[in-house]
Amino acid sequence: KDCFPSLWDISSAGHIPAGCAVKESAIRELEEELGLKASQESLIHLFQHVDPYEDIRTGHIDKEFSEVFLLKVDSHVDFTLQIEEVEKVKWIHYKMLIPEYEQNSADFVPHSSHFKKLVDAIDKLLGL
Repeated sequence: KDCFPSLWDISSAGHIPAGCAVKESAIRELEEELGLKASQESLIHLFQHVDPYEDIRTGHIDKEFSEVFLLKVDSHVDFTLQIEEVEKVKWIHYKMLIPEYEQNSADFVPHSSHFKKLVDAIDKLLGL
């Protein structure tokens, strides 16, 4: 990745080409980066997020506007990783995301507010 290479993130992501719908782009990125096939109906919209940041290691400046979706998959799914974008994948219970980030923040992209919104949105979805 250009921005925050070799750090853990919580998503498959990409830029939306002109004239392309958000869900259409999400489906394309899931297949390109992880080898997952999804339908528009399978994507659960969680929230929008605006996050301007700078990667001080590379000088990359990003003004990110995100539409965040959840895709439910079996934990035994076989990923086919796009090696130029994704080095590896690991499973973590969503409730452990914030404690894991707090203990190992240098290993994660610095999106703590994004992570917190994700945990809160999943809690809300589950009625917790």
